[in-house]
Amino acid sequence: MSFSFRRIGGGQACNVRAALRRNDQAGRPGDGIAGSALSSLNSGVQSFMKKLVRALVALVVLALGVVIVPPAQAADPPLSYTPKTGALFNDPNGTDDQQLALMDPIVKSVKSVPAGSIIRFIAYSFSWQPLADALIAAHQRGVQVRLLIDSHHYELVSPGTDTPQLKALRSALGTDRSKPSYIRTCKYGCMSNSTSYIHSKLYLFSRAGDAKYVSMISSANPAETGISK
Repeated sequence: MSFSFRRIGGGQACNVRAALRRNDQAGRPGDGIAGSALSSLNSGVQSFMKKLVRALVALVVLALGVVIVPPAQAADPPLSYTPKTGALFNDPNGTDDQQLALMDPIVKSVKSVPAGSIIRFIAYSFSWQPLADALIAAHQRGVQVRLLIDSHHYELVSPGTDTPQLKALRSALGTDRSKPSYIRTCKYGCMSNSTSYIHSKLYLFSRAGDAKYVSMISSANPAETGISK
């Protein structure tokens, strides 16, 4: 905002003062040319001051808004990690690192997926918290996360018995398949009208780190059974 001021000419100012003196002497303040000029001047000053006050109030409100309202927290950037090709094996009776030899690369791969990419998982069971957290974080940074999990957890046997991890994923991703992200369960292995199960474990990434179209075909579920059993 800028303001421009112009100085009144010396002759005009003298004329106004002289006219004011004549009006005062005649006992008619505010009449004639001086009164009209003074009234116009006062009106202009009042109008200018009102506009100035409004502008200052607006600036103060804006400044307070900038101070009071914090900026939205940005999602964490993807991890700098690219999965390696080849076979991996874990040792369910070994050290923590040996037990997690299969789950760690999956979790790191999820963390390395950039926004706009797609993650697709199929599994029989799901109760591994680090992977659930990584999938929710990926969804929050703009990754499309699509999960298909066997329904034995809560639909075929006793409704409401699904794991806390599945509940958290369902809350974060939703179940609407028309949306970019969702979690779905499949009765009877998606292929039958009688009791059967999805027993495949597929971890698919349109991109993970610098690698594109990554496929991990495993015997390990994202659960304790895929780590120490």
